Amino acid sequence: MNNRVKRDDWRFSPSQGTGPRHFPVKSTILINLLLTVPMVSGLSAALRPEVDVPYTSAAFDIDGNATDWTGIKARGKGISFHKGDGHGGTATNYGTTVLGTITDAADCAVSLWLAHDGVFLYVLAEVRDDAYEPFAAKANSNMAYLEDTLHLYIDSSNARKSAIAGTPISTQPGYEQFGYSTDGNIYGENTDFTTTGSAKQPAPKGSSPDGTHWVANCTVTSVTTGGYLYTFEERITLAGYRNMATMIPGNSYGFEAEFCDADKGAQLQGWIFWSSNGSSTDAWNYENLWGTMHLEALPSPPPLKLVDWQRVDEATVVALAWTNYGTPCELESAPALTGDWNVVAASFTTNADWISTLTTNLAPTQFFRLKGK
Repeated sequence: MNNRVKRDDWRFSPSQGTGPRHFPVKSTILINLLLTVPMVSGLSAALRPEVDVPYTSAAFDIDGNATDWTGIKARGKGISFHKGDGHGGTATNYGTTVLGTITDAADCAVSLWLAHDGVFLYVLAEVRDDAYEPFAAKANSNMAYLEDTLHLYIDSSNARKSAIAGTPISTQPGYEQFGYSTDGNIYGENTDFTTTGSAKQPAPKGSSPDGTHWVANCTVTSVTTGGYLYTFEERITLAGYRNMATMIPGNSYGFEAEFCDADKGAQLQGWIFWSSNGSSTDAWNYENLWGTMHLEALPSPPPLKLVDWQRVDEATVVALAWTNYGTPCELESAPALTGDWNVVAASFTTNADWISTLTTNLAPTQFFRLKGK
């Protein structure tokens, strides 16, 4: 945190004469205290961990496979947390906080990356666990948090509420808990993004992500060095849906990641938060302890290039092109710069480098522009 205090020069003018004005020692001490109090109070807010969410035009198959995340990983914007990672949470610096019994990184360690395309938030989490506890035989009849489960929390209204009463999905607007176990169980999770159940109620038995606003998948792989790798991949809409408010690229929102660890037959042996205060407070209903995610702003549309034009009978045929940055945008036209702009109804040719089109119109004058979606 960068705390800067603007301090004006103090100048004292003697009421008489030109000699120096003397002040009692006690007055000088009082002035110094007044100057330092704002700086002390400015440090009272706890530091929160942050994660950047880069914009991407890449396509992700939500199949629990990390191969299409190579480009995002290369940007170095991900987070990781495990017991003893050197980022343990305190009252003044929120960070990794373990509850229950998790011994070290070999027991449980989480690496996570986020990205967005202006429409969806994408999540990849790779979790190393020393013991895999499948519960498929229970047909998801037990609460999801008792299993090996990844929790993603979003405070889309930036309420930062403390000790949310009752079930937060029904009492706190903007709260969402996207919990998904290695077996695909979401029973009891505080999410409105389910296939069954009424709005603002925890997910009932047998429900799953609705497949439209929330898609999730997980694969489990045995690791030759010992233990298991869980690969969670998820897609969550940025648009407001039920209890969640719309999240806008360029803005920041409360975010939390948690992993619940079931080991050796023990359901919920321990659980670990990316952001909390290191105490015994269970941060699932404490938005004020969560970190922050920064959604990268959408890129500006690329320059529009006039490739060619010609008159054909009474019409004008115009060839236009722009660089294929993957930026979501629309081609619009108008008869005058101050006129009404309308989306051009045309077919487009797309390759790795360019997007191009031919338009035909009868107007003697026509203006074109690219507009970001």
